Amino acid sequence: MSRHRARTPDFTIQNDLQNELEDQPLIPGGQIQPPRDHYNLSYLAMVVFGLAALLPWNMFITATSYFDKKFEKGSPFVHKQFENFITIFSQITNVAFLFINVSLQNRFSAFVRIMGSLLVMCLMFVMTTIMVKIDTHTWADGFFGLTLVTVVLFNACAGVFQGGIFGLAASFTPRHIQGFMTGQGVGGIFASVASIISLAVTNGEDPIQSGFYYFLAASLVIIVALVMYPIFLNLPISKFYLDRVTDELSRSFKAPTVSSWTIIKKIKWMLFSVWATFCVTLTVFPAVIASIKSVSADSPLTTTYFTPVTCFLLFNFGDFVGRTVAGSVQVLTRKWLVILTITRVIFIPMFAMCNYHPDERTTAVWFNNDAFPIAFMTVFSFSNGYLASLAMMYGPSQVPSDQQTTAGAFMAFGLGLGLMSGAFMSFALNAVL
Repeated sequence: MSRHRARTPDFTIQNDLQNELEDQPLIPGGQIQPPRDHYNLSYLAMVVFGLAALLPWNMFITATSYFDKKFEKGSPFVHKQFENFITIFSQITNVAFLFINVSLQNRFSAFVRIMGSLLVMCLMFVMTTIMVKIDTHTWADGFFGLTLVTVVLFNACAGVFQGGIFGLAASFTPRHIQGFMTGQGVGGIFASVASIISLAVTNGEDPIQSGFYYFLAASLVIIVALVMYPIFLNLPISKFYLDRVTDELSRSFKAPTVSSWTIIKKIKWMLFSVWATFCVTLTVFPAVIASIKSVSADSPLTTTYFTPVTCFLLFNFGDFVGRTVAGSVQVLTRKWLVILTITRVIFIPMFAMCNYHPDERTTAVWFNNDAFPIAFMTVFSFSNGYLASLAMMYGPSQVPSDQQTTAGAFMAFGLGLGLMSGAFMSFALNAVL
């Protein structure tokens, strides 16, 4: 049986599928059924890639205690606003490189873009781990500037990686998209649990040492993703879908060119939904919600662990559940998806009226009980994961298969744009409250 090599502008890998497919049954229409995803390896790979894609963002926003200690000797402005600056620099860079990734698709192969970005992220995490051990108290403001440079480099790579992987997932199946989204939720849980464990190991008394364990764990995750990507490309099911992309691209070169604007118009409401979901989320998370204090008596749970548990862990767990449920429960029509996305705006005043910045606020606290922010967070986090995942899955399905990779890249850009918009709104909200 003959062997052949498929070449595409975006994927340069060997396709050797005849032996894998010769016994596969046909699906309606005479097309060959994809190979089985043995042990769910391709799905699990997407989960790992999703985890790695948001790991820099999750790690930097969750390491609140570490950065608070590092910047305590700096200027009061830096010490108070470092979370907002990290958020804004992260999202501006991420959105810019998600957009740049679209233009890079035909210039650099996916292998180069994805492996290159993972290698740089790995090196940056190693450097960040080393910086934990360096005393920066005498140059806290300088270290703040260095941290922002690190954030920019991290998120530039994360933007290229996320856009590349999501474009890849969009050319596979909705299940692979959901796996990538679920992995992003796992990344949030990983960061939250790593933060809590590192606090527990040091008894909450040494945030600098806890930061060392924290960033070291992140370095190991990126290494796993580096090893996983070449393995993923050589799975039979991956070769099948990449070979299909090759065939469809070769046919599309003979057909009239479809403009990006035409694709955007087909997925516009799903683009809006994913943008609005993350815009609302980033408006209050983490900057506002992380500043909500417990109203209960002093104890480790209401002081040291209150924010790591009720803000970061609860959000990331609820977000993960929402993303996971979206893979099997898709009862919302596109119309109701848009409507429910818009209604999430109500969470902004709800969290603001909890015990937010109790020592500085000038307005009354309406929800003066710890049960309120916990209940709000439960619904807030689940809706974020569920609605965003549905939008990301529905979007590419609205265009022909030869346009799905581009549609997927635009959906990733819409996600990043929502994060950036929310970051700016959070900065404004924090200044007003």
